[in-house]
Amino acid sequence: MRKTLCFVLVLVSAFAFGCKQRRAGTPDKPNIEGGLRKMFPVLDRTINMQYLRNIGLSYQAIPGAAPKTIEELEKLLDNRKITQAIKDGSITVILGVNPERQPGEAILAYQTEPDDQGERVVLTCSSEVMVMSAKTFEAATKARAR
Repeated sequence: MRKTLCFVLVLVSAFAFGCKQRRAGTPDKPNIEGGLRKMFPVLDRTINMQYLRNIGLSYQAIPGAAPKTIEELEKLLDNRKITQAIKDGSITVILGVNPERQPGEAILAYQTEPDDQGERVVLTCSSEVMVMSAKTFEAATKARAR
């Protein structure tokens, strides 16, 4: 009986002291998406295209929508990953713009940094998502708040 009690105490002590608590703020799982996006530029482009497509759909869902802050845009999007990409700076959205009052070809949102080929994904005020070269992007009209 005494051996059993000692064994149980050792087992409970080992379990209690041997288990490490997770530190606050550590992710539950590794960021696999971020690693894959770096390894496969096509995946990065595809994800950015989808994010910009969703931003365009959000603007279409509420005609005349012209969010002035990221928080207002976040309410329209209802997608944490997209708003995080905007906050991180990988996607730029020109805020305070009503797309209905802009030329259709004006850029409303875009991939902030061009990819390895010098191209970036853009969203126009007509909700068209396309890939532009650096030269075309620089010459393109950007949306402006009125």
